[in-house]
Amino acid sequence: LSPAERAAEARATMIELEWLTKRMIDHVAVNLSKDIDSGYDTMDVNKTVLDTIRMMVEYENAKIGKCKTQDEIDAQTEVYVDKQNEMAGYQAIELCIDVVSVGNPTLPAPAPLVLIEAALKCGQSLLAGGNATVQKGLAKKLTSKPSDAFYLAAREYLRGREHSLVHEREMRKKGTIVDEDGTQAFSNHVIEFLRLWCEGHNLEMQDLLRVQEDNKKEINLIDQVCS
Repeated sequence: LSPAERAAEARATMIELEWLTKRMIDHVAVNLSKDIDSGYDTMDVNKTVLDTIRMMVEYENAKIGKCKTQDEIDAQTEVYVDKQNEMAGYQAIELCIDVVSVGNPTLPAPAPLVLIEAALKCGQSLLAGGNATVQKGLAKKLTSKPSDAFYLAAREYLRGREHSLVHEREMRKKGTIVDEDGTQAFSNHVIEFLRLWCEGHNLEMQDLLRVQEDNKKEINLIDQVCS
C-alpha cells in the first residue's frame, strides 16, 4: 500500500472502532433496566461491553511495563492516557455511573452485583493514574443534573459491607467460623472507584464525595467509607 492508502486505512479503522464502541455503550445505556426477549442474556451482554472497554484501556497500560527506556515509557504512557480519554469521550465514564446507580439494593429490581462490579472496574481503569480529563467529565456528569441515584446506591453498597462485618464479628465471638460472603471484595471496588475520583488532589471531586448541593439529599460517602 502507498503511504496515502495506509493513512486512509488507518482512518477507516479508527472510525470503525469509534462506531463500534459507541454502539456498545449505547446498547448498555438503552437496555440497562430492560428485559429483552431476544434469546440472549442482556445483563451478560452489558457486562461484556464494560469488560471490553476496560480491557482496551488496560491493554495499553500493560505495555508500559514492557518498555526499556524512559522515552519509551513516556511515549507509551501518553498512548495509555489517550486511550483512557478516547473511551471516556464515548461517554464510558457516564455509563459506569448509570450502571452503578441502577444497582441500588433498595430498588424493586436492582441490577446484579456482577454487572455493578464490571462498571466499577471499568470506571477504575478510566480514572487510574489520576486522569484529570476523565475526572472532569465525571464531575460534569454528577453536577449537570441531580445524581441522587448514584449516591444512594453507593451508600447502600457500603452499608451492606458494614452489616456483614457486624454479623461476622458477632459470630466469631460465639466461636463460629464464618466465611467471607463476598461483600468485602465488592466494597473494595466501590471504595477504589471513589478514591480515584480525587486522585491527584482533585479538590472538586473531594468535595463531591462529601457534599452534593444539587441533590435532594446530601450523602457524605467519605463518612460511609470510614464507617
